[in-house]
Amino acid sequence: MLGSPARLRILLCCLDRPQSARNVALDLDLSRSLVSQHFRVLRAARLVTGVRAGKRGSLRLADGHVRTFLEDMLMLTSKALPR
Repeated sequence: MLGSPARLRILLCCLDRPQSARNVALDLDLSRSLVSQHFRVLRAARLVTGVRAGKRGSLRLADGHVRTFLEDMLMLTSKALPR
């Protein structure tokens, strides 16, 4: 699931607030259709959930466990990087 660097980057984009496919595509320099495909996979894995505001939709992290996992992973990888 997280073997795809794009999916991991998408999850990290959603760390602070819900994100639309359009915003993620612009931030990560990916096509909107590719981001939407990854959103579907992440939703199926229950790592993100949909948020609707009128006609616009976005995704956010499914719950605090996903957030904690991502934050812990970032902390561990930053310690493992050579200085």
